[in-house]
Amino acid sequence: VAMQLTNIARDVGEDARTGRIYLPLERLRHHGVDVETWITEPTFNAGIRRTVFELLDEADCLYQRAEWGICQLQARVRPAMFAARSIYAEIGREIERRHYDSVSQRAVVSGRRKLRLLARALLIILLASRTPPPEVKVLGFDDAIRLDQHGALDRVAHRLEVVGQVARGERRARRAHPAPDVDADRGRDDGLVG
Repeated sequence: VAMQLTNIARDVGEDARTGRIYLPLERLRHHGVDVETWITEPTFNAGIRRTVFELLDEADCLYQRAEWGICQLQARVRPAMFAARSIYAEIGREIERRHYDSVSQRAVVSGRRKLRLLARALLIILLASRTPPPEVKVLGFDDAIRLDQHGALDRVAHRLEVVGQVARGERRARRAHPAPDVDADRGRDDGLVG
């Protein structure tokens, strides 16, 4: 779902030019976009910016939640899933760097950046998979905690917590500095909170 939300946020202009809108109509209207008029001449504005911002914020929450699920997959599929998650999340960051304008331009992640994200995904998965398992057969969660002589559960939990803290910190930073108003960028205040 997070990848689909990112895809929708990335293709706003492209979709609109072919007569399609996948952004939530109620959010667009809430942010002052007259959808029927806008679709005839799609331009970037404060309402579009805020809607794209909200969509990407929701996607970021889902990307963070997905990390635990990826760790539960078979080891051979984890790198591909984590890489896909990372690349799509980076598309969101690229849209953010463009001030959430996906109407007049389409966000693209460069091949070099994708390779770096893939390498990072492989490293994270490798580090997580190198955590030695407990030497005893585990019957349940309480037994795992009591019998985990190597501290493997603590190390895995710590790694997941660090990843979660980074993601939460990035989300907090974006919330602390939300998408600015398009009109405010031009020196006019539209009366909306940025």
